[in-house]
Amino acid sequence: MIQLKILKGPQKVGEEFEIKNGESVIIGRSTNCKIKLLSSGISKQHCKLTSLSGGRIEVEDLGSSNGTYVNGVQVQKQTMRPGDSLSLNEFLFQIIWKPDATLPAQYLSQSRPIGSPQSQINSIDVSSNVKVLQKNENSLLKIFASWIDPLTESIPVHFALFSGFLIWTFLTVCLSIFPFSKEANIKIQESSIETAKLYVRQLARINSKAIIEQRISDVIPTLDERPGLTVGILKTYILDAPRSRIMAPSTEAGNSLPDSHALKATQQTSVWWEFDPSENVAYVSAPILVGTPEGDSVAATAYVIFDPTAASFSFAKILNNALISLLILLALSIVAVFVYQRFITVPVENLTNAIDRATASGTAIEKINIQWKEIQDIQEKVSVLISRVPSDNNSQTPEDWSANIARDLNFAAAAFDSTLKILEWNSSMEAITGVRKDYAVGADIGVASRDNAFETNVRDLANSAQNSPWSPQSTQLDFQGKSSSLTMIYGANHFLLLIKREGEG
Repeated sequence: MIQLKILKGPQKVGEEFEIKNGESVIIGRSTNCKIKLLSSGISKQHCKLTSLSGGRIEVEDLGSSNGTYVNGVQVQKQTMRPGDSLSLNEFLFQIIWKPDATLPAQYLSQSRPIGSPQSQINSIDVSSNVKVLQKNENSLLKIFASWIDPLTESIPVHFALFSGFLIWTFLTVCLSIFPFSKEANIKIQESSIETAKLYVRQLARINSKAIIEQRISDVIPTLDERPGLTVGILKTYILDAPRSRIMAPSTEAGNSLPDSHALKATQQTSVWWEFDPSENVAYVSAPILVGTPEGDSVAATAYVIFDPTAASFSFAKILNNALISLLILLALSIVAVFVYQRFITVPVENLTNAIDRATASGTAIEKINIQWKEIQDIQEKVSVLISRVPSDNNSQTPEDWSANIARDLNFAAAAFDSTLKILEWNSSMEAITGVRKDYAVGADIGVASRDNAFETNVRDLANSAQNSPWSPQSTQLDFQGKSSSLTMIYGANHFLLLIKREGEG
């Protein structure tokens, strides 16, 4: 395996880049390059490296401005070996060979006759390895179980799930944002350099006439009405190139050049830029030319100090916003967990304990402070059922629950056994059906009923209720000219029928 390590340069020092056998890698300033180097001395596509067999690597210069050097010698196309150095302007690379950690092919190709002692030894080794692997896996499972089981006993499931969700969300945000912000920042920085070049060209153009006519008072030092209007522009100057002095702004006119980069800028005859990675600042310039008998000469230089990272995505800011969102989510979730615990978990636990006590004593459930209507309904229904459970000195059988409930209700109700023989027929049922209790009790629904539709619906509800014990089954029926709701519950081999006519509470 071939690796390329950066030994020296303005950035990425110490980083290693793997180049697989037969793979080609382009080094340059462009975002399309696999190895991206943000430096003015590196061309957009500087050179191409191709990994060859035997640990060799071929380097090819792609028409770069500053050339490609192997062991200090400029080359167009050259084969390198491990230990050779590659120089690209300010960057120095070294070729490193790291052998793959795999068994050499010559050992894999060796074979022995089946049944030979060596073959038997190999088979024993394989089986032993499998056993060792299984043993290790079992050990890992035991270690994991010993760590996770106590947590499941002490931490509520909903809390564990919520914590896992937070961790997963955090990792997802980090893994999604970081690569995106890195690529986006490289693209933005390259685009911002082009913006700075355009800025200095425009600054040189509008000052060209004033410089040629020697009207120094008319020189404009900046394109912006106020500082910071153009993102990234830190400072702008018009430099007197022949005298190496500041021409504008007027507050600094006549002073010496602001820095060593400005001196380089005054010596350029075309647009020039240089990036200082130690300060994350770029220096961009454009010459203002005047014609002379000897040819064009640089009379002045538009010079800009520029921050190419000003418009960049800040991973820290993005992560900070994401963390704030997660904290808000955490706070809301804690409130939700508190509400769930206070109004759901605790009441249900109290209700469960109350049911246990009521079942043991055969009495109604003690009143529990429950806010949720759904749980209140459960409490009331279970209370009614448990209050019908016979005590030791009560001659009732558990199957009498339906008859007792039907007798006590103030609306139409009837109780049946598993064959639909009538056990109870209250007074409200008498009023609706016109059938007296003393005639109905003990008779089959088919004998007691005077309405075929009513009998059919009761039998259909009974079939549905038997398939879903203790789950109410309902239907609508126009009973004797008035819409009615029929509900049947099945349990303990008995049926409870409830009838509510339209308009009843």
